[in-house]
Amino acid sequence: MLDIRHIIRLNTKGHSNRQIGNYLGINRNTINRYISLIEKSEKSCEELLGLSDAALLKTLDQHNAAKQAASNKRLEQLESYFPLFAQEMKKVGVTYQSLWHRYVQEQVDGYAYTQFRYYFKTYLNQQEVSLYWEHAYGDKLLMDFTGKKLPIVDKVSGEVVWKEVFVGILAGSGYTFVKAVNSQRLDDFLEVAQDCLHFFGGVPQALMVDNLKSAISVADKYEADVNRNFKALALHYDTTVLATRSRKPKDKALVEGAVKLVYQRIFYPLDELTFFSLSDLNAAILDKLERHNNQLYQHKTHSRKDLFEQHEKVLLGRLPIDRFERRTYRQGRVNKDAHVLFDYHYYSVPYQYVRTRIFVQATTRTVEIFISTTHERLAIHERKQEPKGYSTKTEHLPSNVRFVKKWSIEQFDRLAQQIGQQTQDFFQQLFEYKAHPQQAYKACMGILSLRKGFSDERINAACKRADYFQNYSYKAIKNILEKGLDKVDYLPHAKTDDHPQLGLDHPNIRGGDYYK
Repeated sequence: MLDIRHIIRLNTKGHSNRQIGNYLGINRNTINRYISLIEKSEKSCEELLGLSDAALLKTLDQHNAAKQAASNKRLEQLESYFPLFAQEMKKVGVTYQSLWHRYVQEQVDGYAYTQFRYYFKTYLNQQEVSLYWEHAYGDKLLMDFTGKKLPIVDKVSGEVVWKEVFVGILAGSGYTFVKAVNSQRLDDFLEVAQDCLHFFGGVPQALMVDNLKSAISVADKYEADVNRNFKALALHYDTTVLATRSRKPKDKALVEGAVKLVYQRIFYPLDELTFFSLSDLNAAILDKLERHNNQLYQHKTHSRKDLFEQHEKVLLGRLPIDRFERRTYRQGRVNKDAHVLFDYHYYSVPYQYVRTRIFVQATTRTVEIFISTTHERLAIHERKQEPKGYSTKTEHLPSNVRFVKKWSIEQFDRLAQQIGQQTQDFFQQLFEYKAHPQQAYKACMGILSLRKGFSDERINAACKRADYFQNYSYKAIKNILEKGLDKVDYLPHAKTDDHPQLGLDHPNIRGGDYYK
């Protein structure tokens, strides 16, 4: 989805399909298909960008796009032979005819010889053209880490800790940013990449990286697989990502030249100094960097900063209000209780999606849950750090479960008060006696249900009797009512000669006369 949104953004900025393909590293035919779908959607680009991922997929009708892609499968199959055939052509005795025979033996429905030769010759001619990067103002920001590192010294242990050094250079003016960071890991890279953009005060058309592991998941000569978080960062800053082609030094000559100058003008002057913190090291780097940017180009009357201020700064895009937050992605299914487990905490989704395959996208503040197939967002929650806790929205639960969720001590206290004071006292004792409130809730609901067969007076009397004998349960109340014990006198009386010790007159006590 990020690629589709990038295509829409670049299209609104007036870039040609070929330029968009070069920027994103996507085949031009694929770009053509998407642009065609965008034009057929009858929506403006702004409206498309405002849609959710699921709605955007539906609007662009991916099914038809897949059909169009399938129609080009034969040509793609033919083109897959060309790298091997190009090597074969260097061998003695190999002709177009012999290669075509080899091709049609494997592809029965392949192209005829004339078409085969046309496409193959076109491919060979393209291989002879050397790619030339024209560095326009505001076009590209090249990023890389230096091969060498800078040291800081631990004040306590005296240990030397080596820090990575990030370099960013605007291709048009050569204006440079340098900063030391703890590592090349993703978190550090995303943070320093944003520091770089804020240092320049604007955003170029594209961010070009040299196949960094933290930026490029899988390097490729034609179409690199960009890290999902870095791609999301580029979308957040309304730009796109370019990866230099592997084993193509021309693509990264400018940034490698900048790295050499960083060695000369920053590393070497700092070589004799000792730093005890990363902040002190970066303060010294910033001082040397300012001198580097203000130094005149050789045989020129202007500096990098002059070109930046006069020509490039005005062409950079606006910075967003908020900085980008790294996303964490997980896949899974919705549990039977309509919750999804993420980072040891459970988050609710609508109960209709139980067992549905989903993926989770989380930042430090929010957790978003999407359907894997359609990218439809099911829920968004504030991220919690409580292990094994639950974040549940009432509207996500079935109606019967919602009612149970609304149970509370206060609610049952009000309902008991309608029956009588003895019932209200009994309910209060229930909540103290039961190990868990949920157990007391169920007992209270059972007692309230007895109103269908018994009067409030009898229920009130039964609760008084059960409370006297400290029998706090729903079954106790039910047995008293069914056996009519609420009508039997059970309260103690004054001592009598027959019962001098117990002082009780009760039907269940036989008395001494029974044994005569």
